[in-house]
Amino acid sequence: MSTVSISQPLQALAAANKVRIDRAELRADLKHQRITLRAALDDPRAQGMTVSRLLASQHRWGAHRARQACLTVPVSENRLVGDLTGRQREALAQLIEARRNQE
Repeated sequence: MSTVSISQPLQALAAANKVRIDRAELRADLKHQRITLRAALDDPRAQGMTVSRLLASQHRWGAHRARQACLTVPVSENRLVGDLTGRQREALAQLIEARRNQE
């Protein structure tokens, strides 16, 4: 017989759902330009997201542009935002800001 109470799995599901909702809000804020990429890179909600997912969330960006940006920096597109070094965060932020100024 299992000693895990029924409420424990429900609490885990609720916590996971909150994380998904928080990340969706962050992606929406990035898409609608209510937050900059520089701020999103430091946002606690983004720390468990992949770099490519965060980059692709930007306005007029997709998987292809995100992949190109990751190759330019260079950083693995599957790397978690929380695992980026300060130098990589700065390089990504500068790259995106430079591309925004060109548009």
